[in-house]
Amino acid sequence: MRGCSIATAIALCGCGFTLNPPAGGSDDGIPDGTRITLTDDTAAQFMDNAGLVDGAVAPRGVIEPSPFVLDGLEAHAYNGNLVADSSTYDSVVAVASTATELGFSYRQIPADWSMTIANRPRGLGITTTDQYTIVYTGEILLPSGPVTLATDADDRAIVQVALDGVTFGERLFAHNTTSTIQLQVPASGWYPIRAIVGQAGGTAHWRLDITPMGAAKIKIDGKRLRARVGAGDGLLASAFVGKGLLVPAGETAVSTVDEDYGNSAPSHDLPITSTDAFSMRFAGQVLADAPGMYTFSADVGNEPLDLFRIWIDGELVANYWPPTPDRLTATVALTEGWHDVLVDYADESQGAKVELRMSGPGVADGPIDAMHLRPAVAFGLTASFVEFANYPLMDLGVISVPLPVMAPGSAIIGAVDYGFGIASQRLSDLTISLIDCHGVMTLPPLVSGTYFYFGHDPSCAGYPVTPWSWRVTDSVAGNTVGTVGIPVLYNPVLIATYSGGDRMPFAPIVTFLSAPKRTPGAIGFAKVGITADLRGAVVMVEMRTGADETELASASWVSISDDTVPEVTASEWVQYRLAITSNGWKLWTVDKVEITYVVPAD
Repeated sequence: MRGCSIATAIALCGCGFTLNPPAGGSDDGIPDGTRITLTDDTAAQFMDNAGLVDGAVAPRGVIEPSPFVLDGLEAHAYNGNLVADSSTYDSVVAVASTATELGFSYRQIPADWSMTIANRPRGLGITTTDQYTIVYTGEILLPSGPVTLATDADDRAIVQVALDGVTFGERLFAHNTTSTIQLQVPASGWYPIRAIVGQAGGTAHWRLDITPMGAAKIKIDGKRLRARVGAGDGLLASAFVGKGLLVPAGETAVSTVDEDYGNSAPSHDLPITSTDAFSMRFAGQVLADAPGMYTFSADVGNEPLDLFRIWIDGELVANYWPPTPDRLTATVALTEGWHDVLVDYADESQGAKVELRMSGPGVADGPIDAMHLRPAVAFGLTASFVEFANYPLMDLGVISVPLPVMAPGSAIIGAVDYGFGIASQRLSDLTISLIDCHGVMTLPPLVSGTYFYFGHDPSCAGYPVTPWSWRVTDSVAGNTVGTVGIPVLYNPVLIATYSGGDRMPFAPIVTFLSAPKRTPGAIGFAKVGITADLRGAVVMVEMRTGADETELASASWVSISDDTVPEVTASEWVQYRLAITSNGWKLWTVDKVEITYVVPAD
């Protein structure tokens, strides 16, 4: 039997409770009697629930939103075509477990790869156009009612959906053709999906469509796909051409930050070929097993011109990245649980290596293992603008150089990097201003140099990402005697590090339904209390009561205000449910739920 009686609460059920002295007379609406408090505040107590949707119970005993990588599925690539006409998903996975895994990534979507030079999806470590297999997992957003699911593959694809959330249904198989199955979707929402694509030779594509009854066909893209992630799933890694996060060159997944590139370009089959002057951004979260002081640092080998930056919870804590002053290590106070981490690495030339190190309570100084990382990116999205162009500087004139960096409308700046070059121009003649979130910001006078880079400017933190521009005024006639060429401003760049938008890392709506709980002899309720770190989220609490579990299951729900007297009829059983709504960008926690009821005093 689920729930707890007072006598067996600890021994049999693990439900916390406290027994308070009899309450005296009062006019607060609470009956006189002995108050008993049922408490859920451990992992075991929260795990004993009747339903948890898009949330998770952390080992430390809190409810959290489930973390996701949106805009596609998780995908693992293997060497060789492992799919035959008679294959099942499980049989291919069994063979893949003995094959060579080439790499893995997120945000992988069905596509026609024959339309690209690579003839394969990038970021998975595949280096040939033929003889590979990709295993996909994640969730798909489906409308309710009858839905036709169609797939088309070159060469083969297997697709399955779990409409009950657990059991995968009919095998949808395609071999150089289009195949369909009918789904009866019980309700609109996200459902587990798994798929396998095998490429034997020639062109390659995989298409996935749904057609609701009476509606037009819908092509499945990233907006209808997501991957649920957890501890040990590593980080997202984005590659850039140029030392300063200049030109985006694809993204992939890594188990840890640590990698020795040697004298090679980044691996993972990213569209970047240069062995020098590239940069990488690693984003996600790091787990602190206990509260305390943690020290972070990075090792970039023996290359003095290679750079790194480390952010924790949106703050730049360690830095070897001019012109910001060097701070090679940082010690920060962390609470127990997950924290945002962002690491930038920039290679100048020759050997390339990066390693992220951490030490703290119970953690010896060393690389961070994969079980303490996950790719839920709440801070560290990147919007880059770089233009390899020249803007002539007018003698005794003013020019405007636009910086049209693009980001989602709801994106919020964390910091920006920006830069430009000046050629064939006497610097003392110029007044240069940045038109940014604050209006006009005039730079200090430029003394010497040709390219001017400003790294990590947090002055616009909290502002939206909007187009900026440079304004250059030449106030002195003529240029330096003997200069060659037309005076120009060249190669303007703006890189915004931001959060927000539609790639939210956490489920925006989480519901929790408690197990039925015994309240024997209850004559009333004193309060329902919620202890939580909501970080802007809103929690709705409801209760219902019943004489037994059957009556309880059909009882109406009553909305409850935190720490007020619940207007709920007392009975032998009680149940509560929570609905927590957020913007999907903050990792909130519910730490404790207390229900205090009253029984007659002895």
